[in-house]
Amino acid sequence: MHPNEIDDDGTWKSDIHEGIELNLLGEKIPLPDNLKKESGDTHAEVLAVLNVIDVFTICPNCNSSPYGPVLMVEGGWYMYPAKCCDFMLWVKNKNEIPLDV
Repeated sequence: MHPNEIDDDGTWKSDIHEGIELNLLGEKIPLPDNLKKESGDTHAEVLAVLNVIDVFTICPNCNSSPYGPVLMVEGGWYMYPAKCCDFMLWVKNKNEIPLDV
């Protein structure tokens, strides 16, 4: 899964398999290896799809203006498919934003 494959609504559109689409909200997605070790799980559910400007004012990786979605994932994580720097970022949600935002 690459940043450019996830649209603003949180739908994954495969670049490899044409025509395959999946809305990630409510789906279990694979965790990066370092999070697998921390949580003991291999996958986590996407709990919400947020607009990036509600979470980050700048991209945590390249400091440019962020755009697109941020996925709130169980375990207190945000997954940000940073299209600005073509990097999949996982950031701990320290503020624990409630799900009814």
